[in-house]
Amino acid sequence: MKEEIKSVPVHSLGISQIIAYGSLFYVFALIKSSIAIKLGLGVEIIAFVVSISLFIHVLTSVHVGVLIDKYGGMRVMSIGLLIGSIGLFSIALSNDLYWFIFSMFLVGISFAMASYNIAFSTAIQLDDKNSRRHITLITFYGSIASTLVWLIVGKLLPGYGLEVTCFFLSICLFVMGAYFFLYSFIKDMGRVPINMEKVAHIKLS
Repeated sequence: MKEEIKSVPVHSLGISQIIAYGSLFYVFALIKSSIAIKLGLGVEIIAFVVSISLFIHVLTSVHVGVLIDKYGGMRVMSIGLLIGSIGLFSIALSNDLYWFIFSMFLVGISFAMASYNIAFSTAIQLDDKNSRRHITLITFYGSIASTLVWLIVGKLLPGYGLEVTCFFLSICLFVMGAYFFLYSFIKDMGRVPINMEKVAHIKLS
């Protein structure tokens, strides 16, 4: 009997949700005042632009679903994380409202391509049979994102400033996105079927 052993990077998917939700969602509660000061705008304007990015997330979700069906969840997530990296990097460099709006447009698209729905879809595509257990683990990771971002950004922001904080988050997004891109590329190169009888024999011996 030959069967393909299914590999799901469930812990990496979980960590991606800490990074995605922390960098693309929760962080703005902490840095919106710093952005407002830097751009010379009111906090309410910054909050409004952030809200628009969430609306972009909603508008693009259907299209993201089509991309998942066509290219696979992991590849879509990798591109989303990389776009988010550019968005956070752009926020660090922004010096006016229009630049900030463009940056948040990228963040909105990124969040649509890297949030829970995509992580869950990836787990299901890679191993439908055990997807419920994988989804539970991914959800656990995501549930601690707000706590971690408050601890990390709470230290970075007052000590090093807005730019360094955004650069740090941008790097986290880039590393995670690059990892998923390479992982999906390697999986697409094909996997050799594994003889399960031999595997069982090795385990018993």
